Amino acid sequence: MSGAAASCLLAALLLGVLPGSNAALTAEESEGPPCGIAPRAKPKRIKGGEGVPPLPLPATPLRRSERKRDPSPPLLVGKIRWGRRDLTWKLPDGTEKKYGDWSHDPNDIHRLLEALAREIKVKYRAVEMDLAGFSFEAAETPVLYATGLKPFTLTSEERGLLRAYLERGGFFLAVAHHGSRAFSESIREEAARLFPDRPFGLLPPDHPIYRAHRKLGSMSYTRAVADRPERAPWLEGLYVGCRSAMVLSPYDLCCTWDSDHLPDEQPGVKGPDAFALGVDILAYAIAFYPVGKAYGGWSRVEVVDPEVDRGDFVFAQVRHSGHYDPHPWAAAGLLQDALARTHLGARLDRKVVPLTSPELGAYPFLYMTGHDDFRLSAEERAGLARFLASGGFLLADSCCGSLGFDVAFRREMAAVLPEAKLEVLPLDHPVFSAWEPAGKVEYTTQVRASFPDLQAPVLEGIQVDGTLRVVYSRFDLGSGWDGQERPFSLAIKPADARRLGTNILLHAMTH
Repeated sequence: MSGAAASCLLAALLLGVLPGSNAALTAEESEGPPCGIAPRAKPKRIKGGEGVPPLPLPATPLRRSERKRDPSPPLLVGKIRWGRRDLTWKLPDGTEKKYGDWSHDPNDIHRLLEALAREIKVKYRAVEMDLAGFSFEAAETPVLYATGLKPFTLTSEERGLLRAYLERGGFFLAVAHHGSRAFSESIREEAARLFPDRPFGLLPPDHPIYRAHRKLGSMSYTRAVADRPERAPWLEGLYVGCRSAMVLSPYDLCCTWDSDHLPDEQPGVKGPDAFALGVDILAYAIAFYPVGKAYGGWSRVEVVDPEVDRGDFVFAQVRHSGHYDPHPWAAAGLLQDALARTHLGARLDRKVVPLTSPELGAYPFLYMTGHDDFRLSAEERAGLARFLASGGFLLADSCCGSLGFDVAFRREMAAVLPEAKLEVLPLDHPVFSAWEPAGKVEYTTQVRASFPDLQAPVLEGIQVDGTLRVVYSRFDLGSGWDGQERPFSLAIKPADARRLGTNILLHAMTH
């Protein structure tokens, strides 16, 4: 896809207003009965193209010689009990049904797990739970789920525990019952309190969550949804590393999950599409759990040996307006490997620097990555142009193969160096063999599915004064440097990502 075509795609899908301005109803405007009182319809089969089912979380089967009941399916989802617990709804026969702020849709997560089991042939279970007394261990309950109409709030203690849970691999899913603006806005506010340094916003249309099991395109929205003319799926989220650890659907999914009973006057996704989106969300959470778990156990190594000075090279990473640091431990992984296998002189250290820093020229090497769109200011563009003109070297890659970053990087480099352009480097270029040949690499499953004939690395570069000063990889390199393969990503596998990264580092140091 060309840069112009990609830009048009992003513009078409991102121009919609944030849900809530004229589509979703507040809790006061739509109290309503719990959807669970509606008659349950027969389960609908999910439609859509085939996908690759994720690896299930481990479960221990019984030995064949044991004649006991089948073991309980592993616990996947904890549905949070919160808010008022004494709400009542009077049924037509005069009896009253009790429910709580969290249980407008009492069967939602159970029916979604039934759909998941039909799709991936693995059973999981869910429980209702209070946050008070919960261990906040992702290994115990990998997914926390909250839904409702009223504003959802956490205590300061719960926020600290939830943040640690998300950093250790946990996943938080929130769905606004009847598209409640009050509920959605409260989730956005809680996300800002949990991670004030990380934006909570729209997941891009090429996000792996939309292809975690089946590739999703247009959604079947109710008539109340007037602000999604392109009918694309809409989820908001927050990244922890390169993994979306919090996800919000401001449009109702849970009423359909619960009973296939979603009134057309309520903003939401209906029919099989609601189940397809829910299955993709859970498949994404399952598949990325090992990545999040590994990140929670890592710590950054600052030096290899304090008694040995290996040189003045420091791995400097660019801070920009987007999600600039999706894998903060990747540099350590690459440098550890490079120092062990080569004679590269370097401090095992990473510095995050803005392009406006007066110290930028002190670093001969810059690394830039990201997970979404970003824009450089005029001062940042000027700083990068000066860095490259004075002999600096820039390596950039698109985290997980993000289309948003790819479009933004090409646009910004055209503004920084208007007389130059990115060109594909031939495989006989010295950058592919600075240390050991890297003319063939292994790609992730997603790349093999999308580009079945691709086996060679694809790097693009920009020459400044006859010297290669910019190297860019459309396929992710950095997330492989820490040794963790990201599911559904457009990336080079870890071993080859490190080998290629080492070659680029050595070429930058020696040229």
